[in-house]
Amino acid sequence: MLHDVIKRIIRFAIAAVDILGDLLLLDYLTTFRLLPDQQSAYRAHHSTETAVLKVLSDILLAVDSGDLADGVRHLAPMVILF
Repeated sequence: MLHDVIKRIIRFAIAAVDILGDLLLLDYLTTFRLLPDQQSAYRAHHSTETAVLKVLSDILLAVDSGDLADGVRHLAPMVILF
């Protein structure tokens, strides 16, 4: 019984230290602007959905401006995903 309680306390302590470490690292990286502007992960209000929309937007802009050779061929895999 006591052994189980100790195990739970240790697991909780490890999880708390892990979360605290993540928060401190993110604060450090944000304070000193060490994350790239396009970094989606580990930021508030950013998600994989945001990243996918950015990539799709970039592709569509390239197709519209004629920067992509045969833009339809390159765009087809993205259309299939949606």
